[in-house]
This record gives sequence, C-alpha cells and structure tokens, in this order.
Amino acid sequence: MQCLAGLCLASFTLSAWANEMAAQQLLAKHLTLEQRLLKNQFHRPVVLDSQETPNRVTGEIHAVVEHPFVSVSRG
Repeated sequence: MQCLAGLCLASFTLSAWANEMAAQQLLAKHLTLEQRLLKNQFHRPVVLDSQETPNRVTGEIHAVVEHPFVSVSRG
C-alpha cells in the first residue's frame, strides 16, 4: 500500500510539474508575441504565421481569449 501511495504522489508531483512547465512555456510565448498581439492587421489580439512550400502549407494561430480557460475548454 505504501508503494502505491508513493507512486500516486510521484505521479501527482510529475503532473503538477508538467503543468507548471506548460504554463511557463505559454507565458514565455505570450511575451515573445506581445507586440504583435497588440498591433496587427486584425486589430485584435491575434497572430497568424504561415508558411507555404511546394508540397504543403503550415501555420500557427495565437490569440488572447478573454474568457476563463475552464469555460472555453469544455467539449
């Protein structure tokens, strides 16, 4: 039973650490995009980056959503 409790604690700690790392990465990304979010052709906090090659098109969209994450993450 003690081994299971230790495993659960390690799993929770690892999960909390992963969440913290993801939050830090998201914050860092927001800081790098901050000026582009403030001033762009959309007049909204949206950044669109795309690249086209002869074989494919790729892109990323970053936006600030003014709603709590819990309310927009429900499926």
